[in-house]
Amino acid sequence: MEGLKRIFVWFFIGLLLGFSLAIVYQFVSSFFKEKEVVEKVRKLYEIANPGSTVEVVSIKEEGNLYKLLLKISMFGGTNYLETYVTKDGKYLSENVIFVKESIERMEKMKKFVDCLFDKNVRIFGAMNTNVSEINTATQLQLNILGRYSGKIYVSCDGDAIQQCINIGLTSLPALVYQDQAYYGVFTAEAIANLTGCKL
Repeated sequence: MEGLKRIFVWFFIGLLLGFSLAIVYQFVSSFFKEKEVVEKVRKLYEIANPGSTVEVVSIKEEGNLYKLLLKISMFGGTNYLETYVTKDGKYLSENVIFVKESIERMEKMKKFVDCLFDKNVRIFGAMNTNVSEINTATQLQLNILGRYSGKIYVSCDGDAIQQCINIGLTSLPALVYQDQAYYGVFTAEAIANLTGCKL
């Protein structure tokens, strides 16, 4: 019986030691793999920017990616760049879409624009005039409100200009709310404050 107990104890100790070694191995190999991937990225950016020195300022795990902050020093100055690389070092991107956060942001903006639509808020503008400032300002206002802005946009281009003149607009772009025109480009926060629609 004593011999069986001793075998069980040694088996248990061996099992713990095996798990411990596996964890240490995983950590150490992960550490060296991370260093290898980071060095590849650093080298890539130095080759892509001749005469530069690239330093990795920070490394952070983001799911199956490493998020790197690079400091790129050149004769013209220093720039900082965030980049993402897969943990195996095969793929690199300077832009990553975080799905959950993107869905939440788009749903929020859709609800905001739906609220504006329900309150009869309209953005009047033009993008094909001879006045580039009007075209640019209209596009900027639509970009601020995102992909759903078309729901509340009224074009004053071409023959539609007469309709915009008839309702009393004197400048574009114009946000019309409760029969009042507000001229210029507004942040989403300013529009939320004006209309009471929640951002």
